[in-house]
Amino acid sequence: AYSWLASFGFTGTFAIASIFAGRIADSYNRGLVVSVAAVIWSIFLGMGSLSGDFSHLFASRSAMGLAQAVTTPSSYTLLAEITPKEKIAYANSVFSLGIYLGGGLASLSILLDQSIGWRGAGIAVSGFGLVSALIGAVVIRDPRHVATTTTTTTTTTTTTTTIGAQVVHG
Repeated sequence: AYSWLASFGFTGTFAIASIFAGRIADSYNRGLVVSVAAVIWSIFLGMGSLSGDFSHLFASRSAMGLAQAVTTPSSYTLLAEITPKEKIAYANSVFSLGIYLGGGLASLSILLDQSIGWRGAGIAVSGFGLVSALIGAVVIRDPRHVATTTTTTTTTTTTTTTIGAQVVHG
């Protein structure tokens, strides 16, 4: 059963959605895309944790794959724009470290599972994901969508003309 959840449920949906994910990153505010995707991923993790049967769990895993797929192109293109050119490789290395560090920490969910069960562990991680998504929504800024302030200066010209002993301002 797990093979269906991991392969077709998550990875299959992730792969198909990845085809369209770049277009989404090109068309919308990437900071918002990443944050919304994290909210969707977290909600469906929580829903999967509460599922009563395989079909609900499969649908939840599929939605998680869809949400996760859109984060990759948005994240990499944001990194490329906000990082000085000479440090892009390093920035991508740190980003990749986060992916694998997160995967490693996910293994620790076994400890949560042993103490509060797999459903409780899923709900706890879901809550952490929602908090992280909200922080991301505040912190992540897409340079293409940052509001700019324009200052308009109005200049008034005064002409002074002297006519005899009288000064006329116009």
